[in-house]
Amino acid sequence: MSVQPLAPRLRGPRKRARPADLCAAEWIKFWSLRSTPIALVLLVSLALYLAANNSRHGVLPMAGSSGPLNPQRAAFDGFSWLPAMIGAGLIGAQAMVGEYSTGLIRTTLAAVPDRRRISVAKAAVVTAVTGGAALVIGAGGLALAVAIIHAPSPVDAHPMRAIWSSILLLPTCALAGMAFGTLVRHAAGSATVVCALFGFIPIMLRPTGNRWATDAANAMPYYAWGRLTGAGTGTMTVAVAWATLAAWAAASIVITILALDRRDV
Repeated sequence: MSVQPLAPRLRGPRKRARPADLCAAEWIKFWSLRSTPIALVLLVSLALYLAANNSRHGVLPMAGSSGPLNPQRAAFDGFSWLPAMIGAGLIGAQAMVGEYSTGLIRTTLAAVPDRRRISVAKAAVVTAVTGGAALVIGAGGLALAVAIIHAPSPVDAHPMRAIWSSILLLPTCALAGMAFGTLVRHAAGSATVVCALFGFIPIMLRPTGNRWATDAANAMPYYAWGRLTGAGTGTMTVAVAWATLAAWAAASIVITILALDRRDV
């Protein structure tokens, strides 16, 4: 009796994951961290509280404001937005560090070997979440300030520019946090870099009469955002301020892609 060999199973070409599927998977992983929703709620709540507090008691000295209370200055006070910048950077860093610390990054790359597409999908999710938080903080803070001060409208011009620049600021900080998280791969180290970049350096480095110090300060996202919102910080032109924020976001995405693509996990 002869035994016929089994015919080999024909395997079709492996289906390529769609961008929507990758973003959906990254969305689930992003919210699976327990600290993520807590951090977002605290970030938004603190920012809105500071906007309301500035409206009741006057803006802080760093805003460079004098005279009658200004709703736009109260809502977009530079010093009050530093915690939001740090929080967004930490959220972005945790999105990467959390996968390395749990080992989930190996499972992710085994399912989707194309690391560049994974990086882009994760960046899209982080940008959407932090951009939504920035919209709530910017528009909500401005509405609170106008209501508390009883002003018919913001005193400064271009209130929508202030809101749009804020929507760009927090995702930029989050993407920079992702880049640092991919490079450092350690929670404490990434948190230290984020806090120094978005908290310590803007306070210590300010535009002064010194050309080098002014150029260095204008290259920071904090001062570019301050120029666009009228927070009294930043001495560059409006076009350069927009370009600075966009350059930080683009550079952060490129660094994340290259670091994840070329380093072992």
